[in-house]
Amino acid sequence: MNDIARVVMKVQQPLVFDIYSRNRATGSFIIIDETTNNTVAAGMIC
Repeated sequence: MNDIARVVMKVQQPLVFDIYSRNRATGSFIIIDETTNNTVAAGMIC
């Protein structure tokens, strides 16, 4: 919990995004558990 990591994610469909330092709104993300609707992760795109 509360760890910091650098990760690579594979997605099923193309994503549109910006680098976080350019646009905070489209350069960040959250991951939500579909079963519980709880937020399980948040991140910034570098």
